Amino acid sequence: MHPKPQHVSLQPMKKLIVALLLLPHLAWAENLPSLTAVDNPKWQGESTIADDKFPEFLETQEDYTSAILEWRRVIYTTQNKHTQKRALASIARLYNKMNRHQKALTAYENYLATFPQVTGKNHILEQIHRLSILTGDHDKAEMARNQLFKLTESSENASEKLEQAELYMLWHQALLGADTFAETHSPKGQRLKEKLQAFPVNSHPSVQTATLLSLIPGLGYLYLGYINWAILVFLVNVSFFYALTYAMKHKHWGYGFAFGSFAAFVYVGSMFYASTVAAESAYLNRLSAMEQWHNLQPLHMDDFENISMPSFQLNLAPHSKL
Repeated sequence: MHPKPQHVSLQPMKKLIVALLLLPHLAWAENLPSLTAVDNPKWQGESTIADDKFPEFLETQEDYTSAILEWRRVIYTTQNKHTQKRALASIARLYNKMNRHQKALTAYENYLATFPQVTGKNHILEQIHRLSILTGDHDKAEMARNQLFKLTESSENASEKLEQAELYMLWHQALLGADTFAETHSPKGQRLKEKLQAFPVNSHPSVQTATLLSLIPGLGYLYLGYINWAILVFLVNVSFFYALTYAMKHKHWGYGFAFGSFAAFVYVGSMFYASTVAAESAYLNRLSAMEQWHNLQPLHMDDFENISMPSFQLNLAPHSKL
Protein backbone atom coordinates (compact mmCIF):
# COMPACT_ATOMS: atom_id res chain seq x y z
CA MET A 1 0.00 0.00 0.00
CA HIS A 2 1.20 3.48 -0.91
CA PRO A 3 0.44 6.48 1.36
CA LYS A 4 -1.94 9.11 -0.01
CA PRO A 5 -0.26 12.35 -1.15
CA GLN A 6 -0.91 15.31 1.20
CA HIS A 7 -2.95 18.28 -0.20
CA VAL A 8 -0.99 21.57 -0.23
CA SER A 9 -3.11 24.73 0.42
CA LEU A 10 -2.59 27.61 -2.02
CA GLN A 11 -4.41 30.14 0.20
CA PRO A 12 -1.26 31.77 1.69
CA MET A 13 0.20 32.17 -1.77
CA LYS A 14 -2.94 33.96 -3.00
CA LYS A 15 -2.82 36.45 -0.08
CA LEU A 16 0.83 37.18 -0.80
CA ILE A 17 0.11 37.94 -4.47
CA VAL A 18 -2.78 40.31 -3.54
CA ALA A 19 -0.53 42.16 -1.09
CA LEU A 20 2.21 42.60 -3.70
CA LEU A 21 -0.34 43.99 -6.18
CA LEU A 22 -1.73 46.54 -3.67
CA LEU A 23 1.67 47.66 -2.36
CA PRO A 24 2.31 50.28 -5.10
CA HIS A 25 -1.02 51.96 -4.43
CA LEU A 26 -0.15 52.73 -0.78
CA ALA A 27 2.03 55.58 -1.99
CA TRP A 28 -1.09 57.48 -3.01
CA ALA A 29 -2.94 56.96 0.33
CA GLU A 30 -1.89 60.34 1.71
CA ASN A 31 -3.69 62.07 -1.15
CA LEU A 32 -7.06 60.45 -0.32
CA PRO A 33 -9.76 62.78 1.21
CA SER A 34 -10.27 62.42 4.96
CA LEU A 35 -13.80 62.06 6.44
CA THR A 36 -14.90 63.51 9.78
CA ALA A 37 -15.53 60.75 12.27
CA VAL A 38 -19.00 60.54 13.85
CA ASP A 39 -18.15 59.43 17.38
CA ASN A 40 -21.02 61.13 19.22
CA PRO A 41 -24.00 61.78 16.93
CA LYS A 42 -26.45 64.43 18.16
CA TRP A 43 -29.58 62.33 18.54
CA GLN A 44 -31.17 65.11 20.55
CA GLY A 45 -31.92 67.21 17.48
CA GLU A 46 -35.52 68.38 17.41
CA SER A 47 -35.83 67.59 13.72
CA THR A 48 -35.02 63.90 14.23
CA ILE A 49 -36.44 61.77 17.03
CA ALA A 50 -38.34 64.38 19.03
CA ASP A 51 -41.16 64.62 16.51
CA ASP A 52 -44.54 65.38 18.11
CA LYS A 53 -46.49 64.80 14.92
CA PHE A 54 -46.58 61.03 15.26
CA PRO A 55 -48.28 60.92 18.71
CA GLU A 56 -50.77 63.49 17.42
CA PHE A 57 -51.49 61.17 14.49
CA LEU A 58 -52.01 58.25 16.89
CA GLU A 59 -54.51 60.37 18.81
CA THR A 60 -56.52 60.94 15.63
CA GLN A 61 -56.58 57.15 15.21
CA GLU A 62 -57.84 56.84 18.83
CA ASP A 63 -54.84 54.70 19.70
CA TYR A 64 -54.40 56.49 22.99
CA THR A 65 -52.15 53.91 24.64
CA SER A 66 -49.59 54.11 21.83
CA ALA A 67 -49.92 57.90 21.75
CA ILE A 68 -49.03 58.07 25.45
CA LEU A 69 -45.94 55.94 24.85
CA GLU A 70 -44.89 58.22 21.99
CA TRP A 71 -45.43 61.34 24.09
CA ARG A 72 -43.21 59.81 26.77
CA ARG A 73 -40.52 59.24 24.15
CA VAL A 74 -40.82 62.87 23.07
CA ILE A 75 -40.24 64.03 26.66
CA TYR A 76 -36.93 62.16 26.88
CA THR A 77 -35.70 62.99 23.38
CA THR A 78 -36.16 66.75 23.24
CA GLN A 79 -34.65 69.67 25.08
CA ASN A 80 -37.42 72.01 23.93
CA LYS A 81 -39.36 73.03 27.06
CA HIS A 82 -42.46 73.97 25.10
CA THR A 83 -42.57 70.51 23.49
CA GLN A 84 -42.06 68.86 26.87
CA LYS A 85 -44.98 70.82 28.30
CA ARG A 86 -47.20 69.74 25.41
CA ALA A 87 -46.14 66.13 25.92
CA LEU A 88 -46.83 66.16 29.69
CA ALA A 89 -50.18 67.86 29.18
CA SER A 90 -51.13 65.39 26.44
CA ILE A 91 -50.31 62.37 28.60
CA ALA A 92 -52.52 63.68 31.42
CA ARG A 93 -55.30 64.60 28.98
CA LEU A 94 -55.27 61.17 27.32
CA TYR A 95 -55.35 59.30 30.63
CA ASN A 96 -58.25 61.57 31.58
CA LYS A 97 -60.01 60.72 28.33
CA MET A 98 -59.53 57.01 29.00
CA ASN A 99 -61.01 57.42 32.52
CA ARG A 100 -57.75 56.20 34.04
CA HIS A 101 -58.25 58.55 36.97
CA GLN A 102 -55.29 57.53 39.13
CA LYS A 103 -52.83 57.67 36.22
CA ALA A 104 -54.29 60.97 35.05
CA LEU A 105 -53.88 62.39 38.56
CA THR A 106 -50.24 61.25 38.68
CA ALA A 107 -49.63 62.73 35.23
CA TYR A 108 -51.04 66.13 36.20
CA GLU A 109 -49.00 66.15 39.42
CA ASN A 110 -45.87 65.28 37.43
CA TYR A 111 -46.66 68.09 34.99
CA LEU A 112 -47.01 70.64 37.80
CA ALA A 113 -43.91 69.37 39.59
CA THR A 114 -41.84 69.68 36.40
CA PHE A 115 -43.16 73.12 35.47
CA PRO A 116 -44.43 74.80 38.69
CA GLN A 117 -45.01 78.16 36.98
CA VAL A 118 -46.77 76.81 33.91
CA THR A 119 -49.36 79.14 32.36
CA GLY A 120 -52.24 76.68 32.77
CA LYS A 121 -51.59 76.07 36.47
CA ASN A 122 -55.17 76.93 37.45
CA HIS A 123 -56.58 74.33 35.07
CA ILE A 124 -54.12 71.70 36.30
CA LEU A 125 -55.07 72.35 39.94
CA GLU A 126 -58.75 72.05 39.07
CA GLN A 127 -58.08 68.69 37.39
CA ILE A 128 -56.00 67.50 40.34
CA HIS A 129 -58.91 68.47 42.63
CA ARG A 130 -61.45 66.64 40.48
CA LEU A 131 -59.35 63.49 40.07
CA SER A 132 -58.47 63.44 43.77
CA ILE A 133 -62.17 63.32 44.62
CA LEU A 134 -62.78 60.56 42.07
CA THR A 135 -59.93 58.50 43.54
CA GLY A 136 -61.04 59.14 47.13
CA ASP A 137 -58.10 61.32 48.17
CA HIS A 138 -60.07 64.15 49.80
CA ASP A 139 -57.04 65.57 51.62
CA LYS A 140 -55.29 66.15 48.31
CA ALA A 141 -58.48 67.66 46.90
CA GLU A 142 -58.62 70.11 49.82
CA MET A 143 -54.99 71.08 49.21
CA ALA A 144 -55.76 71.81 45.56
CA ARG A 145 -58.73 74.00 46.54
CA ASN A 146 -56.59 75.91 49.02
CA GLN A 147 -53.97 76.54 46.34
CA LEU A 148 -56.62 77.82 43.96
CA PHE A 149 -57.99 80.08 46.69
CA LYS A 150 -54.55 81.63 47.21
CA LEU A 151 -54.24 82.26 43.47
CA THR A 152 -57.58 84.10 43.31
CA GLU A 153 -55.93 87.23 44.71
CA SER A 154 -53.97 87.70 41.48
CA SER A 155 -55.95 85.74 38.89
CA GLU A 156 -59.56 86.00 37.75
CA ASN A 157 -59.20 82.64 36.03
CA ALA A 158 -58.27 81.08 39.37
CA SER A 159 -61.57 82.38 40.80
CA GLU A 160 -63.47 80.62 38.02
CA LYS A 161 -61.56 77.38 38.58
CA LEU A 162 -62.13 77.59 42.34
CA GLU A 163 -65.84 78.05 41.72
CA GLN A 164 -65.91 74.93 39.53
CA ALA A 165 -63.92 72.97 42.11
CA GLU A 166 -66.31 73.91 44.92
CA LEU A 167 -69.40 73.10 42.85
CA TYR A 168 -67.90 69.75 41.93
CA MET A 169 -67.02 68.95 45.53
CA LEU A 170 -70.46 69.96 46.87
CA TRP A 171 -72.30 68.03 44.16
CA HIS A 172 -70.26 64.93 44.92
CA GLN A 173 -70.92 65.18 48.66
CA ALA A 174 -74.63 65.75 48.08
CA LEU A 175 -74.96 62.64 45.91
CA LEU A 176 -73.29 60.61 48.65
CA GLY A 177 -75.95 61.75 51.10
CA ALA A 178 -73.72 63.98 53.22
CA ASP A 179 -75.23 66.49 55.64
CA THR A 180 -72.05 68.44 56.38
CA PHE A 181 -70.12 70.16 53.62
CA ALA A 182 -66.64 71.60 53.17
CA GLU A 183 -65.84 75.28 53.45
CA THR A 184 -66.65 77.42 50.40
CA HIS A 185 -65.37 80.80 49.17
CA SER A 186 -66.99 81.42 45.79
CA PRO A 187 -70.47 82.98 45.54
CA LYS A 188 -71.92 80.02 43.65
CA GLY A 189 -70.29 77.58 45.99
CA GLN A 190 -71.81 79.33 49.00
CA ARG A 191 -75.23 79.46 47.36
CA LEU A 192 -75.18 75.73 46.52
CA LYS A 193 -74.05 74.89 50.04
CA GLU A 194 -76.94 76.83 51.55
CA LYS A 195 -79.43 75.10 49.26
CA LEU A 196 -78.08 71.66 50.16
CA GLN A 197 -78.23 72.43 53.86
CA ALA A 198 -81.95 73.03 53.40
CA PHE A 199 -82.29 69.41 52.24
CA PRO A 200 -80.63 67.27 54.94
CA VAL A 201 -80.73 63.49 54.69
CA ASN A 202 -79.75 61.60 57.84
CA SER A 203 -80.34 64.64 60.05
CA HIS A 204 -83.75 65.37 58.53
CA PRO A 205 -86.44 65.88 61.22
CA SER A 206 -88.55 63.10 59.70
CA VAL A 207 -85.78 60.58 60.45
CA GLN A 208 -85.84 61.35 64.17
CA THR A 209 -89.65 61.49 64.25
CA ALA A 210 -90.05 58.14 62.45
CA THR A 211 -87.56 56.51 64.80
CA LEU A 212 -89.27 57.78 67.94
CA LEU A 213 -92.75 56.86 66.70
CA SER A 214 -91.48 53.34 65.97
CA LEU A 215 -91.33 52.78 69.74
CA ILE A 216 -94.92 51.81 69.05
CA PRO A 217 -94.53 49.08 66.39
CA GLY A 218 -95.65 50.22 62.94
CA LEU A 219 -96.41 53.82 63.90
CA GLY A 220 -93.19 55.13 62.32
CA TYR A 221 -94.13 53.57 58.96
CA LEU A 222 -97.63 54.96 59.26
CA TYR A 223 -96.13 58.42 59.78
CA LEU A 224 -94.08 57.99 56.58
CA GLY A 225 -97.16 56.89 54.64
CA TYR A 226 -96.30 53.20 54.22
CA ILE A 227 -99.59 51.79 55.47
CA ASN A 228 -99.08 48.18 54.38
CA TRP A 229 -95.67 48.02 56.05
CA ALA A 230 -97.10 49.63 59.19
CA ILE A 231 -99.73 46.89 59.46
CA LEU A 232 -97.21 44.12 58.76
CA VAL A 233 -94.67 45.39 61.31
CA PHE A 234 -97.41 45.78 63.93
CA LEU A 235 -98.75 42.24 63.42
CA VAL A 236 -95.29 40.63 63.45
CA ASN A 237 -94.33 42.42 66.66
CA VAL A 238 -97.63 41.54 68.34
CA SER A 239 -97.28 37.90 67.28
CA PHE A 240 -93.81 37.52 68.76
CA PHE A 241 -94.82 39.36 71.93
CA TYR A 242 -97.82 37.07 72.36
CA ALA A 243 -95.66 33.97 71.78
CA LEU A 244 -93.19 35.26 74.38
CA THR A 245 -95.80 35.90 77.04
CA TYR A 246 -97.46 32.50 76.38
CA ALA A 247 -94.14 30.65 76.71
CA MET A 248 -93.23 32.49 79.92
CA LYS A 249 -96.68 31.92 81.40
CA HIS A 250 -96.35 28.16 80.92
CA LYS A 251 -92.69 28.19 82.03
CA HIS A 252 -91.35 27.11 78.66
CA TRP A 253 -88.07 28.91 79.26
CA GLY A 254 -86.33 27.70 76.12
CA TYR A 255 -89.19 28.83 73.88
CA GLY A 256 -89.45 32.02 75.88
CA PHE A 257 -85.81 32.84 75.31
CA ALA A 258 -86.09 32.10 71.57
CA PHE A 259 -89.27 34.13 71.06
CA GLY A 260 -87.91 36.91 73.21
CA SER A 261 -84.77 37.14 71.10
CA PHE A 262 -86.81 37.25 67.88
CA ALA A 263 -89.18 39.82 69.34
CA ALA A 264 -86.31 42.11 70.37
CA PHE A 265 -84.65 41.72 66.97
CA VAL A 266 -87.83 42.57 65.06
CA TYR A 267 -88.70 45.46 67.37
CA VAL A 268 -85.28 47.16 67.20
CA GLY A 269 -84.89 46.29 63.53
CA SER A 270 -88.21 47.87 62.62
CA MET A 271 -87.17 51.07 64.37
CA PHE A 272 -83.86 51.18 62.50
CA TYR A 273 -85.55 50.41 59.20
CA ALA A 274 -88.09 53.18 59.72
CA SER A 275 -85.26 55.69 60.10
CA THR A 276 -83.67 54.28 56.91
CA VAL A 277 -86.90 54.73 54.96
CA ALA A 278 -87.18 58.30 56.23
CA ALA A 279 -83.60 59.00 55.11
CA GLU A 280 -84.43 57.52 51.69
CA SER A 281 -87.35 59.89 51.30
CA ALA A 282 -85.24 62.87 52.35
CA TYR A 283 -82.51 61.85 49.90
CA LEU A 284 -84.97 61.57 47.00
CA ASN A 285 -86.35 65.00 47.87
CA ARG A 286 -82.80 66.38 47.68
CA LEU A 287 -82.22 64.77 44.27
CA SER A 288 -85.50 66.13 42.98
CA ALA A 289 -84.52 69.64 44.05
CA MET A 290 -80.98 69.34 42.64
CA GLU A 291 -82.35 68.51 39.19
CA GLN A 292 -83.67 72.07 39.01
CA TRP A 293 -80.38 73.77 39.92
CA HIS A 294 -78.97 73.92 36.42
CA ASN A 295 -76.97 77.11 37.03
CA LEU A 296 -75.21 75.48 39.99
CA GLN A 297 -74.03 72.36 38.19
CA PRO A 298 -70.29 71.79 37.62
CA LEU A 299 -68.90 71.23 34.15
CA HIS A 300 -67.99 67.57 34.66
CA MET A 301 -71.47 66.24 35.41
CA ASP A 302 -70.70 63.04 33.48
CA ASP A 303 -68.44 61.95 36.32
CA PHE A 304 -71.46 61.43 38.55
CA GLU A 305 -73.27 58.94 36.31
CA ASN A 306 -71.54 55.94 37.90
CA ILE A 307 -71.09 57.33 41.38
CA SER A 308 -71.78 54.96 44.27
CA MET A 309 -75.06 55.94 45.85
CA PRO A 310 -75.79 55.71 49.58
CA SER A 311 -76.54 52.20 50.79
CA PHE A 312 -80.13 53.03 51.68
CA GLN A 313 -80.85 53.40 47.97
CA LEU A 314 -81.01 49.60 47.83
CA ASN A 315 -83.97 49.51 50.21
CA LEU A 316 -86.42 51.48 48.09
CA ALA A 317 -87.83 48.59 46.09
CA PRO A 318 -89.66 46.60 48.83
CA HIS A 319 -91.80 49.57 49.86
CA SER A 320 -95.20 50.10 48.33
CA LYS A 321 -96.77 53.36 49.34
CA LEU A 322 -100.60 53.22 49.47
